Amino acid sequence: TVISLNLSHNDISDRGVSYLAQALQHNTSLSILNLQHNKVGDAGVEYLAKNLTLNTSLTILNLSDNTIGAAGIRHLADALHRNIMITTLDLHNNKIGDDGAMYLTNGLQHNRTVTMLDLGENGISDAGVEHLANALQQNTTILTLNLKSNKIGDLGAVHLANALQQNSTLVTLYLQENKIETIGAVYLAIVLQQNKTLTTLNVNSNPMDYTWRKQISDVSIRNLPLTTLNLRYLKIANREAEYLANVLKHNKTIITLHLERNNIDAKCVQHLAGAFSKNTTLTMLNCQENRIDDEGAQHLTNALLENTTIVILNLQNNSIGDTGAQYFANTLLHNKTLATLNLSFNRISDEGAHHLADALQQNKTLVSLDLQSNKIGKTGAIFLANALQKNTTLTTLNLQNNRIDSTGAQYLANALEHNRTLTTLDLIENNIGIAGAIYLTNVLQQNTTIAIRDIECIANGHDKESDITNALEHAATLTSLNLKDSYIGDEGVQCLAEALKMNTALTTLNLDSNGITSAGAGYIANALMHNTTLQTLDLRNNLIGFGGAIYLLNALQQNTTLTSLDVRAYDTKPRNQRNRFDGLWHGSTLTSLDAYANAITLHELEGIIKTLQHRTTLPMLNLNWTKMSSREFERSYNASKRNTILISLVACADAIKLQSKNDIINAVQHRTALQMLDLLWSEMSSREFEYLLDALKYNKTITTLKLANDEFSDKNIRYLCDILQQNTALTTLHLGGKGVSNKLLEHLCEILQYNTTLTTLAIRSESIDENGAQYLSNLLEHNITLIALKLEHTHIGHQGVIHLSNTLLKNTTLTTLELCSINNIDAEAIQYLMNILQQNTTLTMLSLQSNKIDVVSVQYIANALIQNKVRLIMYSITPYSFAASIKTLTELDLQYNRIGNTGVQHLANALKHNATLITLNLNGNDINFVGGIYLADALQWNKTITTLTVISWFPREQDFINTALQNRTAQLTLSLDSFYMSDERITGLANALQHNTRITSLSLRSGSITDEKVQYLADALQHNRTINSLDLSHNEISDTGAQYLAERLQHNHTLVQLNLEHNKISDAGKQFFDPSTKSDRLTVLF
Repeated sequence: TVISLNLSHNDISDRGVSYLAQALQHNTSLSILNLQHNKVGDAGVEYLAKNLTLNTSLTILNLSDNTIGAAGIRHLADALHRNIMITTLDLHNNKIGDDGAMYLTNGLQHNRTVTMLDLGENGISDAGVEHLANALQQNTTILTLNLKSNKIGDLGAVHLANALQQNSTLVTLYLQENKIETIGAVYLAIVLQQNKTLTTLNVNSNPMDYTWRKQISDVSIRNLPLTTLNLRYLKIANREAEYLANVLKHNKTIITLHLERNNIDAKCVQHLAGAFSKNTTLTMLNCQENRIDDEGAQHLTNALLENTTIVILNLQNNSIGDTGAQYFANTLLHNKTLATLNLSFNRISDEGAHHLADALQQNKTLVSLDLQSNKIGKTGAIFLANALQKNTTLTTLNLQNNRIDSTGAQYLANALEHNRTLTTLDLIENNIGIAGAIYLTNVLQQNTTIAIRDIECIANGHDKESDITNALEHAATLTSLNLKDSYIGDEGVQCLAEALKMNTALTTLNLDSNGITSAGAGYIANALMHNTTLQTLDLRNNLIGFGGAIYLLNALQQNTTLTSLDVRAYDTKPRNQRNRFDGLWHGSTLTSLDAYANAITLHELEGIIKTLQHRTTLPMLNLNWTKMSSREFERSYNASKRNTILISLVACADAIKLQSKNDIINAVQHRTALQMLDLLWSEMSSREFEYLLDALKYNKTITTLKLANDEFSDKNIRYLCDILQQNTALTTLHLGGKGVSNKLLEHLCEILQYNTTLTTLAIRSESIDENGAQYLSNLLEHNITLIALKLEHTHIGHQGVIHLSNTLLKNTTLTTLELCSINNIDAEAIQYLMNILQQNTTLTMLSLQSNKIDVVSVQYIANALIQNKVRLIMYSITPYSFAASIKTLTELDLQYNRIGNTGVQHLANALKHNATLITLNLNGNDINFVGGIYLADALQWNKTITTLTVISWFPREQDFINTALQNRTAQLTLSLDSFYMSDERITGLANALQHNTRITSLSLRSGSITDEKVQYLADALQHNRTINSLDLSHNEISDTGAQYLAERLQHNHTLVQLNLEHNKISDAGKQFFDPSTKSDRLTVLF
């Protein structure tokens, strides 16, 4: 049954709409009609309106961009007065104006079904908004109203504000790109303190001043569940800061305040400081990138003397100097709560470091101090080193990008001999040199708790080679050494290689841009044959050449620990020999061989062949656009015979030049896992083509074959047909290029008539005309397994469509037919096809995309819809048809569609009655809070869903979780992967998890979760008794966050698996989860 019809972006005028309207009068199944960007006009709307009063199925109507004026809206409004089905009405980008808004108001006052109304870009001014506002006071169904890009000014905003005082259903209101100024903003601000239902108000790009920013604060504070207030990028200055300070004094819910990138100076801080001294809930304050100087620091530190709740303070990138640092030092002597202080990118020199160091000797609460990118030199480092000998609480000290030399590093190293609490020290981008690196690496032998992030040094002086050697020989715990841009050359590499033979700790070595030639690569290769710990080696931008790459490849035959080797070279000047192995090892586990765009010679290929012979885990071989000789391709391909899991071979352009028929046949025949062979862009000779087909003759694993050529010979065609007769595994065949001719199709269709394995046939060729369509038609009359036929960019024309249409009378298996970009398809052919469809009972998807369908053709389509059951897709596939048919499915994956809130509404209604669906994936579907409401409501009724994936999510996770699980008895797995977890989201989620008893598995992969954010989750998990699996991989958690998690999880006895892979956790951080000190029930992945 046709549920969705998309006719957007055609040339349908009022005449065509009249035919559709007649069809709607009798149709009882169509739910969605999309006529966007046509030429409907006022007359066309009149036709639709007359029949909408009789239609009982249409719920979504899109008439955007159709030059509809007030006259057309008058007819539509009359229909809305009587229609009881339309829920979504899109009139965006028309010419409704104020008169049209008035007419629409009359219809909406009595309508009880429309929930979404889009009137954006319609020339509506204050007068028209007054009518709409009057309707809103009485309407009880509209949830979303879009008035974007109209002519609404202050008076219109006042009308809407008055309506919002009475309206209790509107959730979302879009007013961006209008003309609302101060008065309108003030009225909206006042009413929003009283309105309890509006959750989204967008007024971007209006000429407002600070009063709107004041309104943001009001709304945020009125929403009691809100714990995070985000006021970034709002140009907050003195007056706004004064207002914000007044409301913060009395607020009892906000715990996180973001004020980044505003105009906050000392006067602003003075206002805010008064609030901070009295506020009892705020724990995190971010004032990054403002204009706070020493005077502002004084006001802020005075407040911290009284405040007892702020734990995290970020003042990165301000103008705080040594005097300001002194104020903070005095505060640290008395404040008992501040744990994290970020003063990076300020103007603090040795004097300021001295003040802070004195405070650290007595402070017992600060655990993290960030002084990156200041002006701290040797003297400042000495002061800090002295403080570290006495301090027993600081765990993280960031001194990156300062002016610390080897002497400063020496003092820090000495301090670390006694300090056992500091776990992370960052000295990247200083001037510690090789000597400083030695001091620090030596201390690592005694101090096993500290992780010094990437000991990085520029090697200078006559003794740099011996210094490097000493550094490695005496650093028993050094795991990472960064020598980028040190220009150590082959001599330095020789010393380094000797040390690597004995070293058993180093796992990461960066030698980027060091002038290393093939000789130096040989030294490294020799070391790799003996070293058993190095995992990552960076040799980018050197001069290792072909010979050096071969040395390295030979070494890999013996080395079993190196997982990442980068030998890319970007210098393409003739005097420098380009590294021909550019991109060979982009993967992190050396499981992908990519020789893209390299003129690989036989000599160069020796190393690749040897590597392939010893690598048995290579899943992908990519030879795209390589310039290989015939013999080279044979040897590389045959060398990979021992590989047992190669599943994809992509070989394009000149990569395939086969001369040894038996070799290539044996190579493919010995593959036990190869499933896809893609040769769409290969230029093969007739003989080469036959060699490859021979290899496929008895292949039992390849299910997808993609071939394209502009010159298939008659012999090639016969060869392909013979192979297909014997192959029993192929299910999908793609053929493209001008070489795919009518003659090829004739032979192919004869063979496939009796084929029982192929299910999908796709043809893309301008050489196919009506005769080719006739051959395909004959095929479909006899074949009993083909379910999908896809034709694109062909010239089958009128007669070709007739041939295929006739087939649909006899064929009983085809469910998908795509006729896209067909040349010269006319209205008569469309009429014939539609007449046939009225008798066909199997086709479920028909695509006529990009065919310039005119008004006459639309008439025939409309007539067919009255009786036909096909789901007709004209422009894009929509997911709504799933909602009515979810009866036996257990898993439904709708990710990366355009479902949106309205589509979710349909799905949600189905879920309320569904009793079989277990897994639902809605990732990437533009779902916001409105869609979340629908889903949450459905999950209260649904008892079977156990896994829900909702990545592109809405802004109130806490509300969703609390609502969705209010009445559920079944458990739930929730995935929020790849979605930015802001402070508001993470705190809301954490609050919900403290009370939730239904979620058993939670995934937050790739959510930009930092140490500060993970603390909220850790606090929630401390009391949670249902979650047994938590995925926090691919985030930004360091040792500090790991420590916090470990401490909180000591009290949790239900979590059994925690994934912390791909974070910033060092070996020291991993020790917090040592099984000897923690529960052996928990498995932690790093």
